[in-house]
Amino acid sequence: MKQIKNLKFNILWNIGKNFHLIEDYPKELWEEIKKHYYYGTPLFVLLQEGFNIGKCYDRSYALTMAFKNCKLIRGSLPKYGEIHNIEYDPDFGHGWVEDNKYVYDTTFMKRFNKKFYYHLFQAQADTIISSDELNNDENYKKMKATTKKDIENSIGLDAMNAWLLDEILKQQENINKKDLSYLKCEIPKTNMKEIEIKQNKRLKDMAQDR
Repeated sequence: MKQIKNLKFNILWNIGKNFHLIEDYPKELWEEIKKHYYYGTPLFVLLQEGFNIGKCYDRSYALTMAFKNCKLIRGSLPKYGEIHNIEYDPDFGHGWVEDNKYVYDTTFMKRFNKKFYYHLFQAQADTIISSDELNNDENYKKMKATTKKDIENSIGLDAMNAWLLDEILKQQENINKKDLSYLKCEIPKTNMKEIEIKQNKRLKDMAQDR
C-alpha cells in the first residue's frame, strides 16, 4: 500500500516539474536573497543544502526578507510522509512563504504553484503573518536593515562564522566517523536555538494580537 502511495506521489511530482508547477527559485529571487543577512550570516548560505533541512520555521522566516510583499505561513503538510514512504505525523508543524501565485518552500528549496502545492501535500495553513505585520516587528526591522558593513564592524560575523564552521564539522564527523572537535572555534557563538524560540514566540504573539 505504501508503494502505491509513493508511486502516485512520484507521478504527481513529475507532472509538477514537467508543467513548471515545481521550479527552482528564480534568479531574481536569489539576487534579493544575496542582499540580506540573518543574525550575521549571509541568507543565501543558510539556504544551501545541508543548512536548510529541519529548519523550515527559521529559514522561512528569514526568507521573507527577500520579498516586498508576502505571507509567512505556519501550518502542516499531512501528505509529506508519502515523499519517502515513511510514517509521518500529519500534524507535524511546517513553515513556508507565499505570494499571490507561488509557495516558496525552504525544505525543498523549490517554488511551487500555490494550488498545486496545497493539493500535493494537502497543506493546511494555521497561522498567516503578512509582510506588513513582520515589518512592524522591531527585531525584524533591525535584522532586515542590517548591511554587510554593519556586520563587518561587529563581533557578530565572527560568532556566526564559528557557528557555521561547527555545523560543517558536525556533518563531516557524521560522514567520516571521526572526532573533529579539536578543529572547532572557541569564538563565543550565537545561540540559534534560543533565537528560534524567541522568534516563534514573537510570531505567536503577533498572531494573537490581530
